[in-house]
Amino acid sequence: FSVPLVANEVTGSLLSLLDRVMLKHVLHDFAPVGVFAIGAGLAATLNSVINQTMSLAFTQVSVRQYALDGAAAVVRTKRDTLRIMVYACALLVSGLACAGRDFMVLLSGHDKGASVPVFIMIGCCYVIYGLVDLCGSGLLLLQRSKTLLGLNISATLLNAGLNLLL
Repeated sequence: FSVPLVANEVTGSLLSLLDRVMLKHVLHDFAPVGVFAIGAGLAATLNSVINQTMSLAFTQVSVRQYALDGAAAVVRTKRDTLRIMVYACALLVSGLACAGRDFMVLLSGHDKGASVPVFIMIGCCYVIYGLVDLCGSGLLLLQRSKTLLGLNISATLLNAGLNLLL
């Protein structure tokens, strides 16, 4: 059960670093990689604050509910949580679209302005990923770690393919 989860974490790390390697390879210059890294790094902070916190909290609740009340209780809680999360994600994506530039400048200063589009796009992706992560959390309860690994490997290969294509 745990070996695919270790491979899943390694694949997730590769997925998050693949864009930087592809940028350097395609553009043959480190300057765009630096601009990308600043925006992506600040967006990753959003991911840590919002998604990882939510994931840790929901995992604790769902594991306990699954052990005490079964899968039906977890499904009810997940539906209630997703109902709220959809609205929260819509608000956060709208907020990033409208005020992402100001938020980025507030966090990093005016000299990092070139990273704003990266911050907004990756920030929106991270916010939406929170919904996807919450939907897939049941796979861990059912000990489907190989399915999670397959999904993550597919996402990494898709990311690499789209980077080469675009």
